[in-house]
Amino acid sequence: MLKFLLIFAIISLIACILILYIIYNYHSIENVLYKINVCENKINELLKNKTDLINRIVNIIERELKIEIKIFEEFKKINSNNLNNYDIDILLDTTFDEVSRISEDHPSLSNVKSFDGLINDINECNIILGGAKKMHSKYVAIYNKSIKKFPKKVIAKFKKLSMKSFYEIREVEKEIESII
Repeated sequence: MLKFLLIFAIISLIACILILYIIYNYHSIENVLYKINVCENKINELLKNKTDLINRIVNIIERELKIEIKIFEEFKKINSNNLNNYDIDILLDTTFDEVSRISEDHPSLSNVKSFDGLINDINECNIILGGAKKMHSKYVAIYNKSIKKFPKKVIAKFKKLSMKSFYEIREVEKEIESII
């Protein structure tokens, strides 16, 4: 009887340790997914902010120069198009490059009270956005790497979790290759 209790206690202890190990791995996956979602939400927020800032600066340019520029036509349709964040980001960067070129060609725009402030706000937004994209890519790399290994691979299959996409695929793939 004592042998039976000892064997039962050992099996119970091993089962508890195994369950705790699985719970720990599950929570580590959930933690990384949470961080990815936080980064994605921050990127969404920053892209909306950048869109608003660029919209304000485009309105100033059109009002002051009394011209409409073709690249701004695409930008104005940004909300009506079903673009993903990556495409929106590219369109915003292209539009901002055009704004920068126009501001160099027309120094009189600097005399408009809010113009330089908006340019500075967009530059600050770009810096923060770059950091958010970098953090997103970091956590996606950690997540993708972790769900390829046992036991997290089993947990991922059980929870039907799949690989996540990097925000800027081309740049991140180069970074990942240099790490591996």
